[in-house]
Amino acid sequence: MRDRRVPIGRRLAAIAALVLGLGLVVALAGLLVTHWLAVVLAVVAIGVLANGAVRFLATSSPRRQGWLLTALVGCGGLVTAVALVASDRPIVFGGVVVTGALVIALGLYARRGYVRPAAAPEVAGRRRVLHTRQAVLFLNPHSGGGKVGEFDLVAEAQRRGIETVELGPDDDLTVLAEQAVADGAEILGMAGGDGSQADVAAVAVAHDLPFVCIPAGTRNHFALDLNLDRSDPRLALEAFVEGIERRVDYGRAGERFFVNNVSLGIYPHIVQDPSYRDGRLKAAADLLPDLLDPERTPVDLRFASPSGTTYETAQVVLVSNNPYRGGVSIDGTGRRVSLDGGELGVLVVAAPDPAALAAAVRNLALGASIERIDGLDEWTAPTLRVESSEPTILAGVDGEAMDLPSPLEFRLVPKGLRVIVPVGTPEPPADTEALLSTQALSDLLSLAGGVDVGPFGADL
Repeated sequence: MRDRRVPIGRRLAAIAALVLGLGLVVALAGLLVTHWLAVVLAVVAIGVLANGAVRFLATSSPRRQGWLLTALVGCGGLVTAVALVASDRPIVFGGVVVTGALVIALGLYARRGYVRPAAAPEVAGRRRVLHTRQAVLFLNPHSGGGKVGEFDLVAEAQRRGIETVELGPDDDLTVLAEQAVADGAEILGMAGGDGSQADVAAVAVAHDLPFVCIPAGTRNHFALDLNLDRSDPRLALEAFVEGIERRVDYGRAGERFFVNNVSLGIYPHIVQDPSYRDGRLKAAADLLPDLLDPERTPVDLRFASPSGTTYETAQVVLVSNNPYRGGVSIDGTGRRVSLDGGELGVLVVAAPDPAALAAAVRNLALGASIERIDGLDEWTAPTLRVESSEPTILAGVDGEAMDLPSPLEFRLVPKGLRVIVPVGTPEPPADTEALLSTQALSDLLSLAGGVDVGPFGADL
């Protein structure tokens, strides 16, 4: 088994989950004597509720409503179990419920804070050996709070025979990537945030070379939708050694390349603020009151939807490389159903007043249906044209603020980007394994012992 360091926080969480879980079993055994029906019902209900809730958040749109119904059934069963015991032992039973919630929360945190996708057998069976090809990996040492240094990615890459290039403060990433191609690079990779991923991917596309995404940024949206493990960027390095090549879509905003999304309206102003890198929530809280001031000149954006609706302005326009599913915030935080659907996702918030805008953004992030959000619309399309009376339009391109020429034409290039992922990485959309399972218990035992099993099971 390959040696991997387990962060002390995750190890302690795994130990706590196992200890509390054992205590929970003992407490349930005690209650079983006098309230066996309620205990059995509660155990079943917690399992149904946990699995329904997690799968509702992690599966693709056609299945989400069914899992939501499953979670509600589990919730109803738990309420019924509480009612059966509440008459004489409410404190004990309440403690059991709280302990159960802690076990689930600690278990999820220990296993990287999310339920890992199960590897697709038909994908895991196809292997492509790549170790004989010349690979170059660019690394941003400051991205993601210093993940390059934290995980010693330079040494890890070099140990795998990958040439590394660390970025300096004045380096032009595109120029460096072009030079690497001129020197014979056959695979390009980037360890950094989404903006840097897009820069190197654009060079790879220009020369029809494969690209490897190493999630060493802060949010790593592109890696999330590729189903990569974002908690440990070392695991993605295996794609250079033995991986699977996939073709995914990429977008163009004018001549600007993007892999995730482009945001117009109020969000680029937040990204542009120097305080954004230190904390996007604080920056948003500081800037939104001024951006939403009724006396402020409305954002000059003009475009039309496929249904014929014409917009003269909008506070939020999010154009994404394939549509997001469920809830999504104004910066595109969320998950996409796929990366090869061949269509842009367009989300618009054109609220009538600041109060309605604030409510729309809040409800949007919570995943409310479109019908319940005032001023919100969304659609898919192969292209979108956005006009403005100004010569340029401020845009947030994969999280980087920049001015783009007006009018701005958005289009998608289907399957134009060659991406290599590690063997065993599931193809999106990926289903999830059960939250309560023997595999979950095995993972916790391994983590408690200091052994990281990785995102797709033990690396034997």
